[in-house]
Amino acid sequence: MWYPRKGALRAGGVSGTQWDAANIGDYSVAIGQDVRASASYATAFGLRATAAQVSSFAAGEDNTASGASSVALGYHAHTNARSGSFVFGDRSTTDTIRAGVNHSANWRVAGGFRIFTSSNLSTGVTIQSGASVSNWGQSSAVISTSTGALLTTGGIWQNASDVNRKHLFEDIRPDDVLARLRTLPIRTWSYKVEDDDVRHLGPTSQDFYAAFGLGTDELSIGTVDADGVALASIQALDSRTLSQEERLLALEREIAELQSRLRRLEEALGLEDTD
Repeated sequence: MWYPRKGALRAGGVSGTQWDAANIGDYSVAIGQDVRASASYATAFGLRATAAQVSSFAAGEDNTASGASSVALGYHAHTNARSGSFVFGDRSTTDTIRAGVNHSANWRVAGGFRIFTSSNLSTGVTIQSGASVSNWGQSSAVISTSTGALLTTGGIWQNASDVNRKHLFEDIRPDDVLARLRTLPIRTWSYKVEDDDVRHLGPTSQDFYAAFGLGTDELSIGTVDADGVALASIQALDSRTLSQEERLLALEREIAELQSRLRRLEEALGLEDTD
């Protein structure tokens, strides 16, 4: 059905007023069952899809694009009068997913959100529910990556540390690491993008790189490197503690031997304890 006066196209069928003149936007398109494109340049496809604002787009089942230049796709998606917003709903529930703010992307994907960065699907990131398993074989994760790193459902970021991903191993001297750590400036500070009352504690990446030469550059600190420095330093301190403990035990044995010899000498001389 072509509406020349409004340059609008309609195809399919309606059971109500969806295609009445008041619900037909200029240069709009509506194709499907009970679809409505009531704003200028609006487009609606599918079943009960509604494009109600200028340049809005709705496609799928029971979707509503009610914000200017907004997009509603899938199943029971609603842009909630938020302009420039994108909403996609999967079919995992009959509940409606709605945009919360303007100019936002909102997704309901119960099976996870998968982004691949290679043609053979071997690299990328998966945002998933804890119950599902990612393409990389990781479970109990909220974010998993092809690198092996993941954010657990408990809120813990786990670095990839599989021995099979590593090579060029070199032994280190924990005492040397501790000596370098001793000279590393550690201060409190704030990021420039944060409020001044938000404080952090630690070294700068430039000082850390100068001290240890770890990581890809001097503009960031890898958590695995910071952890490695801390663990090596703990090993050095533990070694010193064990050495000092052995020396103390030896001194205690020496003192006990001297006390025993003194008592025997006093007994031989017939001296009595005056205490």
